[in-house]
Amino acid sequence: MRILTDARTGTADIVVQLTERKHGYWNFGGPLPLTASIGARLPAWGRGLLELSTYTVSFNLLAYSSILKLTTARRFLPVLSLERSFLPGAGFLSGFSIAPQIPWKYSLMNYGFTQFEQRVGPPLAGARGPDLIIAFERPGGETALVCEAPKPRFHVARTGAGIALHTARTLASF
Repeated sequence: MRILTDARTGTADIVVQLTERKHGYWNFGGPLPLTASIGARLPAWGRGLLELSTYTVSFNLLAYSSILKLTTARRFLPVLSLERSFLPGAGFLSGFSIAPQIPWKYSLMNYGFTQFEQRVGPPLAGARGPDLIIAFERPGGETALVCEAPKPRFHVARTGAGIALHTARTLASF
């Protein structure tokens, strides 16, 4: 963020640089479970719950996963899924994944864990924002002002609880 001031008129221009995420992605993970995925964000059509740009479609290949042991005797499972990541403004209408290859009870359980983690995680982490760096022009040249965000109360305990929550969520997704 940059603030450009004009001493003559007494006005300031605020410039904020934003970057858009790429529409497609690919990912490989392992060693166990071994996973590979290719996905893309859908185009910006629709409104509300049906706004397609908030969804991603992905093709995943799972290998040697514990979910495979629970659902099938196969070693490899190709999964085509439609996902809507958790959006704080959308609440319970986000944070889900629809995959016909996965039994509905596991999808429902994953939805519940996602809702719990996304609602409990931020308050647990505290209200620490990023450090704010503001560049502005002065008569002597451009200067930067750094405003450091304070650490929340009980920082160490909150960090440990956040790691435990994330670990429990990760283990539950297998």
